[in-house]
Amino acid sequence: MFSLLIELSQLFFRIGLFEFDDLFDNTLGAVIGYGIFRSLVSLASDRQSRIKGFVWGLVPFLLVSVFFLAIYSMKSF
Repeated sequence: MFSLLIELSQLFFRIGLFEFDDLFDNTLGAVIGYGIFRSLVSLASDRQSRIKGFVWGLVPFLLVSVFFLAIYSMKSF
């Protein structure tokens, strides 16, 4: 939402450049960062929760990576 607010303010106030790619990239970066954060937080918990939390924390990163690779491979054709 914050990234959308920044991009819309650039559009309405004509400061900077509004690009959908920026919004998309910022959202992907936030998802990856959240996944890494969750993985690191899970390392501080007990052993069983640590392994489970670490794996679940990597799910957003893995999903974004798969989507990115799919989009990138489509562009190369």
